[in-house]
Amino acid sequence: MDLLELAKRTLAEITGKSEDPENVVTRLPFYPDDSNLVRARFVLNGAGVRKIVLDGALVIGVWSDLDSPDIRAALRVLGADRLPVHYLDANGIPVLYRLRQVEGEPVPMRVLAEMERHPAEPWTARDRMLTEIGWCSKGVAEAEWKARTLNRLFQ
Repeated sequence: MDLLELAKRTLAEITGKSEDPENVVTRLPFYPDDSNLVRARFVLNGAGVRKIVLDGALVIGVWSDLDSPDIRAALRVLGADRLPVHYLDANGIPVLYRLRQVEGEPVPMRVLAEMERHPAEPWTARDRMLTEIGWCSKGVAEAEWKARTLNRLFQ
């Protein structure tokens, strides 16, 4: 399947209309100066979120350590919340999409597996497990990590 056909099929799925995609595109509302759209794109770009093609289907790629309610809200604003979310650091993601240009470090694979078992709020499972194991990302300052660890010990 070529990329044009994939784009047409994806557009038909998103809009729920099977008619000619070019006719659908001309009727879709587009507000380039809408501050919500600008903010949503800023959030997604800052977290390295991207659209990728896996097995011929368009999906959203998110880094496991950066997934959050803010990212999911930004996806909703842009209408991309209808697409499935896959973690870029999961097994089976091509190396082409795994190039990371954001701070931090993907979570351990067992944490990622737990996140995938809780698709409604995966960040809750992630944060709970990372706290339990005392995990520290390279993107977190050492002083901040020590403070978190001490706070956890005193609780």
